[in-house]
Amino acid sequence: MAGAPAVAEKSAKPSGYVKRYLLSSLLLGAVAVDMVWVAANPPPGDKVNPFLLYLLVFGVCGFLASLALAPAARWWRSRVGNFAAFASLAFVISMAEEIIAYLTRSGLYQDGKHALAPGLVHAGLPLFTWTLGVYVAMRLFTFSRLELFVVAGLSGWMSEAIIGGLFFKQPFLAVAALPVIAFSYFVLMYLPFRAVDDSLRTGGSSCWRIPAGLAIPALLWTAGGIAGVLLVRGQ
Repeated sequence: MAGAPAVAEKSAKPSGYVKRYLLSSLLLGAVAVDMVWVAANPPPGDKVNPFLLYLLVFGVCGFLASLALAPAARWWRSRVGNFAAFASLAFVISMAEEIIAYLTRSGLYQDGKHALAPGLVHAGLPLFTWTLGVYVAMRLFTFSRLELFVVAGLSGWMSEAIIGGLFFKQPFLAVAALPVIAFSYFVLMYLPFRAVDDSLRTGGSSCWRIPAGLAIPALLWTAGGIAGVLLVRGQ
């Protein structure tokens, strides 16, 4: 019977992989369905939903670019260290996200009344501070990779929908857009994460990891939003 545990361990490992990839497929499927819904519901006067263009450029193309750039991100980490690599990549991606939103006329820029430069400050800064919150959470607590991605995405949705007020203004839209909003925040933190993922804590998970993973990035998103508004107003 000495070999029984080894057999059980070998059979459990493929089962774990199946569950992980099945859940990942279901989550990506939810994002794809949500993108179809976004495409089918453009704003009045627009033939193509600007938010769909944003999702295709920043979400899909951004994620594919992050996959390709992961080795370069790790090289950058080896040159400058964990935090500097994570923060610098997060800053560049946060600014790129705002530029893409501006070019696609989505989000803040949909009404055509907001200039890019102020938007980079009061909309881009909270994205950057949110990613720093993700860094703090994953340094303090142990997450599985999929768990971290899901918690980070939900934290981004909380920031946009609850703290940002969308849920209270348009509750149906806030809930319906949850998958794509969470996906965009996942893309925001994915490349910085890949730069440092092999240096993260392992083992010994805490019951506080989920609340911390939701709250810490959201709190720093709020702080970045307040700071951004004050900077734009010149205070």
